[in-house]
Amino acid sequence: MTGIVKKMNKIISKILSTSLLLSLLLLVSFSAQAANPTSCKMVKSGIKIGNLDCPVEGTEVSYDDEAKGVCCLANSVYRVADWASSALILATILLVIGGGFNFMTSAGDETKVKTARNMITWAIIGLLVAALAKAVPSIALNIIK
Repeated sequence: MTGIVKKMNKIISKILSTSLLLSLLLLVSFSAQAANPTSCKMVKSGIKIGNLDCPVEGTEVSYDDEAKGVCCLANSVYRVADWASSALILATILLVIGGGFNFMTSAGDETKVKTARNMITWAIIGLLVAALAKAVPSIALNIIK
């Protein structure tokens, strides 16, 4: 019976690893831009850097104006933070599923129970890091002001 459980654990871990890798590759490929972009599209409204008010969400901003280029930089930081937090949330979900599976298949084995608890603990820590990833751009912009 334990041989079947070990095989199932290996199969599930390979499926989870492959799906995480594929999702990250898809995110990167879909977010790729042109080689030499001349403008950016704002994804967040209300960005204020010093005395500069950045355009509202959905506005196309040209890099010709240096002040507006700073808005594009802040916009890019927000975009990266959004992707990072999404990836961390996905990893958290996968860790919780894996930890739950280990709990279900532990059959009283103390080492498997401990591994499952550790997976879920690290998933909760990952969720906190994902929340911080969303807050980092706002904190950084407040420090710059």
